[in-house]
Amino acid sequence: MLTISQITEELIVKEPFTVDLLAQGVVNHSALARRLRPKIEAILYKQVQLGAIIMALKRFKKTLRSGIVNKLPFTNPDMLVRSNLMELTLTTKSLNRVEQLSRLHAIANEKNLFFAITQGVVETTIITSCDLKERLLKVIETNAIVSQYQELSAITIKLNKETVTTPGAYYFILKILAWRDINIIEIVSTYTEVTIIFADRDVERAFSVLKRGLRT
Repeated sequence: MLTISQITEELIVKEPFTVDLLAQGVVNHSALARRLRPKIEAILYKQVQLGAIIMALKRFKKTLRSGIVNKLPFTNPDMLVRSNLMELTLTTKSLNRVEQLSRLHAIANEKNLFFAITQGVVETTIITSCDLKERLLKVIETNAIVSQYQELSAITIKLNKETVTTPGAYYFILKILAWRDINIIEIVSTYTEVTIIFADRDVERAFSVLKRGLRT
């Protein structure tokens, strides 16, 4: 049988920003408990005392790691901005011209152009420079294209290898952007790099808030 504490935690973890504020000790427990009570009562099919929810919030707060920014394995990371990018998403089953794509990848490397392929079960996404658009469209079947975006830019953030084993590292980066209502088109990552794709109109503001948010 579910307890008030279990339900309270399940509801709170669905609200990442509330979790952050709770961990920092700036949330009014009574106000939050009053907001949660109708949902908890609906789940338990009975009335719940406000004090029980407040106690559950206080117990949950103790399990949270406050001040995550001070525990991150990176501060003031190097960031690189690329522009003039495009993204194509197509059905994976249509991707049967591997040699041509490999040739395009080689050309991109030779000209120092961005080129990334992420292959999923159903869809495959290709992100590259608009300079390769015509050649890319010759390789891909038009009716296989699921979506197409242009006027994109990318911010690549260089991270430490410890990031891989640090819970919440990527979340902290993405949270900074979410707080400022900056939309992300795509994310591509490697072992020590994460590249975030934005619409051109958003990249300048994204770079600014990331630079401020990730500095010491």
